Amino acid sequence: MKVLVIGFGSAGQRYAKYLLKAGAEVLAYDPISADNVDWRKYDNVDAFVIASPSKTHKAWLLELMKFKKPILVEKPAVMNLEQWEEVHKVQLKYETPIYVAYQMRFLPSLWHIQNNLERYKTAKFGFRFGFDVRQWHPNNSYTPRDGILLEASHEIDLSLRISRLLDRYDIAVSEITNFYDPTFGVNECDSRFRLCGSTAGFCRHDFHLDYIHPTYERAITIQSSVPKWRETITIDKDGMEPAYQLQAEEFMYRVDTASQPNKSRFYELATFEESREVLRIIQEVKGDR
Repeated sequence: MKVLVIGFGSAGQRYAKYLLKAGAEVLAYDPISADNVDWRKYDNVDAFVIASPSKTHKAWLLELMKFKKPILVEKPAVMNLEQWEEVHKVQLKYETPIYVAYQMRFLPSLWHIQNNLERYKTAKFGFRFGFDVRQWHPNNSYTPRDGILLEASHEIDLSLRISRLLDRYDIAVSEITNFYDPTFGVNECDSRFRLCGSTAGFCRHDFHLDYIHPTYERAITIQSSVPKWRETITIDKDGMEPAYQLQAEEFMYRVDTASQPNKSRFYELATFEESREVLRIIQEVKGDR
């Protein structure tokens, strides 16, 4: 199986590494733009990975969908809901499978949830995430219009995924706190907020997300009142290696079998359709309703 990785910076090299481990033949292309590409050189490619800068994703998706071959695009898939609608319209025309690289779904530490879904459906979840994104990409300009929420949308996808699997269908932003720091170079950025997953109007699923946090924290608490019990799952910040590998293997399986993801499984590729909900949450936090 041949996979063309578009964009060969740190992200592209990481995808190539794990695809090679999974048995793929990897071709790399690191262009400036999607214009004037001689696609005849890639006629025998079976799938594409888009690992170019986020703001170029829409152009690459529009260019590649006409080949009707599976695409895995680094998150965020596109920059906003308007771009999502534009891409989705073309996707429906060509019926091209598009997956979004939300690797946190594949973390081994989260398999425990998958294996205990029935037990957890009556429990209450609390998810606490803390991380200083400025230490991750110190040279980025994180403004209210682009930045933190798009760069760190893994946790939003993970929150939505847990809610869906537990049948908490009403997902809403319940609290927003803007961050101000004159040394940060912006007046404010949307960094702290809560998501609430509800059933019949009762919030049973509470996510606290903080992207300007002094220490690293990723933990999920699960508790039940009848019978009374409590569990804590710590998400290892160094545990992404197996997640990347499993995602690569899952992508190759989808390409090989032309099958659709199983929405009842936790560790499953995110579809382009699912990414719309992540963008909706982001724009709700930003106030772009």
